[in-house]
Amino acid sequence: MHKTIYLVWISIFTLVIVMGCSDMGSDPVSTGSEDPKKPVSFSADIDPIFAANSCAGCHGGSGGLVLTSHTDLMTGGNSGVVVISGDADNSILYKKISGDTAGERMPLGGSKLDQELIDKIKDWINEGALDN
Repeated sequence: MHKTIYLVWISIFTLVIVMGCSDMGSDPVSTGSEDPKKPVSFSADIDPIFAANSCAGCHGGSGGLVLTSHTDLMTGGNSGVVVISGDADNSILYKKISGDTAGERMPLGGSKLDQELIDKIKDWINEGALDN
């Protein structure tokens, strides 16, 4: 009788060990970073925003600010540098597109950009405002 109980316990123990090891080699434990956020691209994401919303139409030289290339944007305009790499909250560009005052907000006289587009520009600036 003791031998039977002993064999049952050994069988259960072996089964538990085998079941516990059955997922070895599978995906690692989630760290929350499996789906990293794709960096915002100037050429694929930001430049099309400027083109689609007529930003470059007015800022092809108005106020000294030109939005037709990364180099021109980063040079700034009559108000100085409009993008501070890594610091959207202190960048004139972000302040102008996210502001609520119609006379100060861009696009001047137009509807405020969709929040998704504003957030994309903010993310791009905070990611370093790269020419990518």
